[in-house]
Amino acid sequence: AHMSVSKMATTLLLFVASATALGRTRAPPIRINSIISSRPISCTSRSDFRRVVPPRLHASQHQVSSPVPRILGLEELLHSSDATVEIQGQVLFDAIRAEAIECAHSPVIGPWVNRTVLSAKDLPDAMARILASHVAGAAGSMFVEGAVQELLCAVSAESRQVRRGVVTDLTKAIEADFAVESLLQPFLHFKGLHVVSLSRIASKLWRMGGNANKHTALALQSHGSMTYGVDIHPMAKLGEGIFVDHATGLVIGSTAIVGNDVMILHGVTLGATGKRVEGKRHPTVGDGTVLGALSTVLGDVSIGRKATVGAQAVVTKNV
Repeated sequence: AHMSVSKMATTLLLFVASATALGRTRAPPIRINSIISSRPISCTSRSDFRRVVPPRLHASQHQVSSPVPRILGLEELLHSSDATVEIQGQVLFDAIRAEAIECAHSPVIGPWVNRTVLSAKDLPDAMARILASHVAGAAGSMFVEGAVQELLCAVSAESRQVRRGVVTDLTKAIEADFAVESLLQPFLHFKGLHVVSLSRIASKLWRMGGNANKHTALALQSHGSMTYGVDIHPMAKLGEGIFVDHATGLVIGSTAIVGNDVMILHGVTLGATGKRVEGKRHPTVGDGTVLGALSTVLGDVSIGRKATVGAQAVVTKNV
């Protein structure tokens, strides 16, 4: 029988406490014999979206009579049902797996790609495996990879917010960053995508309550800070479709609220004023906003919908 998430959190804390004695466990590379889906993909939500999909998966190269899945743009995806988001996630995952197959035989990244992307059942599961490998492999980490992977995968499977977040965040990254050349590139290597997903999982654990869950959430926050250079409190509320570009030096405080379709550059602080305040102490960032590099927003202020905060700006009033 599968353990509940709460029991996994308690077990993970025991693993953390005894990790020095146990040492880290590493899963052996897994041989992949599965057949990648040949389901075609039609990218029509933006004129240049096709550039991020492997050419062999383009609909024009397949003679089929079945309906062609369409990759939705973020704006449409944010208003879509959970079922539609799951379909988009599977379409993206099919393309990511197809590209990852080409990396599977690399002596450098092949074993890692095998045990993360190519061993996963879906997009959120693959992200959870990547996160587990990062936080367990970080310098000074006390996590055992097997235990933390089991927990992260379980939360990702159960949480609606985590599952939608992985799909919408990846979609936002593709739309916002024109340096992206494939779907696998941001999914494997963009730490901004990774740290937001880790924060969503930590937030889910925090809101579940209980001592073990909250301490596990804080441990994930701490290890996320060590691994990615980003500090997001698990109490902070994150919307969908968030892209953190470069993802170094970002700080988001415990009562902050970040809306949907938000782009955040490196070095941004959503912090408090340092004065003793009861209740909400951190900013609210509206949908469709851009927070420029090294900008600082302090206190219980609001950044309005589709506003842009310039680089190095200091904001202490509503915008």
